[in-house]
Amino acid sequence: MSLVPEGARCCVALGISLIGQAEQALQYASALSAWAQQAEIVLQFFVDVQVIDAAPRQVQQLAWQGHGVDLCVPATGGLADADPAQTCGLLTRTNALLQDLGGQPLGVRPATMNRIGIQKYPEMQQAILDAGLGFVSSDYSTKPPANPGDPGFADKNAAMLMKHSQPRRYSGGLLEIPAAGYSDADLLDVQGRPLTQWIDHVKDCVDFAHDMGGLIYAPDLHAEVLARHDPQLATVEELTAHARGKRAGLVEFCTLRDVLVRAQG
Repeated sequence: MSLVPEGARCCVALGISLIGQAEQALQYASALSAWAQQAEIVLQFFVDVQVIDAAPRQVQQLAWQGHGVDLCVPATGGLADADPAQTCGLLTRTNALLQDLGGQPLGVRPATMNRIGIQKYPEMQQAILDAGLGFVSSDYSTKPPANPGDPGFADKNAAMLMKHSQPRRYSGGLLEIPAAGYSDADLLDVQGRPLTQWIDHVKDCVDFAHDMGGLIYAPDLHAEVLARHDPQLATVEELTAHARGKRAGLVEFCTLRDVLVRAQG
């Protein structure tokens, strides 16, 4: 199921979770928003209760500026290990808080993802639907390099896995929008690699999506991680310049919310 609009080769959906150090994450989100306005790009943010309570006006401002603002849950073991009823209650409360600020949440990304997402957990799928949401981004199936000293083969596979990390419907109707490639936390924190290699990786993922055609590249990004490793916003600036420089300029930037709307349409 390709949800790339006619006339484009691929889509890049920049989903940024605002979790962890709320103040640091929100400061970075504000900087990203200012950059995005100049770059004419709409971003996708995911916020949890802690962030909303810490800075409701800043969260509200992100929504007013036209960015996608959806929900994040601090499920440390991922949604696969969480209680469906408790998760539904938390999502419902967070949904209400965000709606009070003028937002209209459509989906959720957990703080910790799982391989193949919540494919084997229909009760959790239903809990998310019952909370009034239409998509989940819980599938992170990228494997770390078996040999950290020679990660080239694993890096190539991380990009190529995008072929299988495309939006799909679960049996109950919930749309799964997997994350593709390495996450910033995986490559920068867990693998301990430099920012230059991270930027090269996201460019490689854009190249693969473009060359294959019809693919959506939705990396798993975290404001708190990027604030520590990339305070100058080099990731988004270089990724955008690279994508817009592709032949015929056929890389579109979108939100995960846009992907849901297209799937429904």
